[in-house]
Amino acid sequence: MSTNNKVPFGLLGDILVDVNDVESGLACKCICPSCYGALVARKGRKNIHCFAHHKPDPNCEYTPETAIHLMAKQILLENYSIRLPKLDITVSALGVSRERYSESELLVKEGDFRYDKALSEQRIEGIIPDILLYKNGIPVLIIEIFVSHGVDHLKRDKIEKLDISCIEIKLDNRLINKATLAEKVLLSTDIKKWIYNKKSQSVRNKLNQVLEQKLAEDLLKAKRLSLAVEAKEKEAIKKRNEVRLKNKANGLKKPKWVYCDNPSCKVLYESIGSVSKCPECGHEDSMKDCRYL
Repeated sequence: MSTNNKVPFGLLGDILVDVNDVESGLACKCICPSCYGALVARKGRKNIHCFAHHKPDPNCEYTPETAIHLMAKQILLENYSIRLPKLDITVSALGVSRERYSESELLVKEGDFRYDKALSEQRIEGIIPDILLYKNGIPVLIIEIFVSHGVDHLKRDKIEKLDISCIEIKLDNRLINKATLAEKVLLSTDIKKWIYNKKSQSVRNKLNQVLEQKLAEDLLKAKRLSLAVEAKEKEAIKKRNEVRLKNKANGLKKPKWVYCDNPSCKVLYESIGSVSKCPECGHEDSMKDCRYL
């Protein structure tokens, strides 16, 4: 790490503190949570207030990302309510008619969630969540703080196996005071997303049942349409055959197959003579304008 990095929070006793809540200079009595070296509270009139190492340690790994990550967890430990984002469950599929069907349900409304207890870095079934929230003595919500690294697929799979709901809070590494960070962590919902919700699968199953019924109706509708088209084609063939038999009975020779000139019809039929009449739409075609087969 560059020892010139500015960090917003220092360790005073057992808790992280905001630079604005302590005295200036070494009188702040704060230390670095990583290397435990003394910190200086810089509170000038022009520059952003921040902490800096009194005697820089080139091996110290305390970065702004680390400071914000630690303070975000402390804020959740100090409070008993967090505002959760809404969660919509949607399923969709394409029917045989090429029409897309979808079903949705609002699983979680945006709102405040109150918890009884919060634990940090508590190992549970092979994973160590940033924060684990309890309600009535039961672990109900995992909170992951995303500053530089989000939840990967491996951790997501483990969370799903635990069957404990989880959200991720995305924070940037810009210098920020504790009050502003607390507002983001506790109240903002645009920086939060659901990683897993234990009720989502049952809701998705219910929606899929409704969707399957719609797809079955779509299939039946497509079959009916196909049968109607097939019946129409058979009727057209029947009419052509009738014309052929009539021409043969009248002793007409060398029947010609022509397409109807009517743009909305274009049916193929047999005709002999200078002028023919389409058996489908009744349009009189001029033989010179017809296309012969």
